[in-house]
Amino acid sequence: VRGVLLFSPASLSDDLYRYLWEGRVVALGGNPYLHPPADPTWAALADDPIRLLVNHPDVPAVYPPLALLGFSLLARLHYGPLAVKLTMGLADLATTWALGRVLQERRRSLDGAWLYALLPLGAVETAGSGHLEGIAVASLALALLAWQRGRSGLGWAGLGALVKLLPIAVLPV
Repeated sequence: VRGVLLFSPASLSDDLYRYLWEGRVVALGGNPYLHPPADPTWAALADDPIRLLVNHPDVPAVYPPLALLGFSLLARLHYGPLAVKLTMGLADLATTWALGRVLQERRRSLDGAWLYALLPLGAVETAGSGHLEGIAVASLALALLAWQRGRSGLGWAGLGALVKLLPIAVLPV
């Protein structure tokens, strides 16, 4: 399912274009927190096809610093939606793997991990739309696996929080 979605248009949002644009800005040594896509600073890149697709071009970056670093790496590897969708789809598969390991170590059925793998929303959000939630949820699942093994798991949860703020809400639990 995720493989098919990699090659379909992003369906739930166009956020992945902002990810790519901000990644390109960082790769060029710019600061997307200071200069939004519509800023005259980027006049030389006015015909950039990704920049033209960025939603809310008057708003500067809002993503945490590690996310911007990741966007920069993706933009350098492949400046197109496929790079983002593939990365987020793989993160979603990592979530499935981590959930399966937790269930296996608890001597429980793997049905829950299979159910997660088959749920369309996760696949559409990650491999279909390239959303960062794939990395955030994978980080939480890996934190859960670490806790299952008697480790703190805070490193994984912290990593997720540096990419997307969602894991911060779960840390107290």
